[in-house]
Amino acid sequence: MINCRNKLEEAGAAWEMNTYGGARHGFTNPNADKPGMDYLKYDATADARSWARMQAFFDEMLGD
Repeated sequence: MINCRNKLEEAGAAWEMNTYGGARHGFTNPNADKPGMDYLKYDATADARSWARMQAFFDEMLGD
């Protein structure tokens, strides 16, 4: 991640990274639990928070 961060900063890109504690891969997919794999799990709270954050980021970058 450090190399990516350096490149983004050098380019003057507007970027951010958000992490959601305890969220597993596929956390925004309500069907993620279906295969029965421990590393895939839907997380309604992380899903709602990430969706709201993405919308706020787009509003900030693109305007209304």
